Amino acid sequence: VVDPILMAEYYDCDVLRLFLCENSVLSSDNNFSEKKLFSTRSLLTDKFGNLIIRCCAKKFNAERAILSSQKFDYSKLDQSTQNLISELKNNVNKLYSEMDPKMSDFKTASAIQDIWNVIGQANHLVETSAPWAKEGEEQDIIIYSALEAARVCSILIQPFMPTLSKKFLDRMGVEKTGVEYAKFGADLSYGKGINRSGDVPLLRIKMREI
Repeated sequence: VVDPILMAEYYDCDVLRLFLCENSVLSSDNNFSEKKLFSTRSLLTDKFGNLIIRCCAKKFNAERAILSSQKFDYSKLDQSTQNLISELKNNVNKLYSEMDPKMSDFKTASAIQDIWNVIGQANHLVETSAPWAKEGEEQDIIIYSALEAARVCSILIQPFMPTLSKKFLDRMGVEKTGVEYAKFGADLSYGKGINRSGDVPLLRIKMREI
């Protein structure tokens, strides 16, 4: 017998909520697995949360990148990185329109997978383009693009994890959290003072001993 209170207290209530929405369908029972629940939390820390923390590192200047984003010269980047950013931007901009009908039809697992796909793309961009090895505008373009993906995903994942998504948004200094801002470049007001060490929204934990 699974104790939902214990699961929520140990792994976090929002993590449990996201897990259930991602692994359940209305037409059948959920085959609950604590190992899968732990995996969901690990993805949130290692992929989603870590993307934000990497972009908020002291080495970067997110506020500068966001404020100068409208004047970026993308041709300064190599073609491969330009292509990655273009694809990421396109997927960020269509994320809400793809998720909305799925949410209306209670296809939450598919809607959540859309978010994970964008997070995966943003992490791939950061890993392959290595912004820590670049300076100035080249660095700013990459950090801005990854932050925009994280910002929009944090807005659209709010129905599943309202408390944790707020921590993600707060870490990026985002105050405009409505779906009207879930577009690439729709909010230029965030990012102030976010490049600092620590302040991790979701800490890593070990799987509970059973």
